[in-house]
Amino acid sequence: MADVSLNIGDVVPPGRFGQGVIATGGVSDKEPLPPLILFFFRECMIEHFRVTRTPRPPVSRLECAFAFESRDLAVFFAAVSQKPCYEVVPVDPSALISRHDMAWVDWMGQSGTPPRAVAEACERYWDGAAIETGDVSRWEWLSSSGLRVLGDA
Repeated sequence: MADVSLNIGDVVPPGRFGQGVIATGGVSDKEPLPPLILFFFRECMIEHFRVTRTPRPPVSRLECAFAFESRDLAVFFAAVSQKPCYEVVPVDPSALISRHDMAWVDWMGQSGTPPRAVAEACERYWDGAAIETGDVSRWEWLSSSGLRVLGDA
């Protein structure tokens, strides 16, 4: 998925998501304040756990490019968000890449999730564990080198 139209060979650069998170600081004239504040602080919490609780920190969500493992899931999310969807590969296959279940990120952002459960979800996310809440896993790949477009998904 992408916010703009891309062509074969174009590169989705790493860090674009993180730049947006940091730039807004949770505040935007275009969206209601509370959802963005919660999103901003959720990402800050995930990043805190990455650097403080993982023995060898994987690539930061704020400094990578994301890709869904499942083509079907990518196409579904693209349709729901009304964005284009592309088949991609890492620009540098030898660069740091990690695999995580984004269902943990969605779950921890739900209303009523207690702080201890959010902390545990952050740890499970960075451990690369599958969601254990009865939800379906939604695997994402984090690429430190960016992603090259091969074609439409």
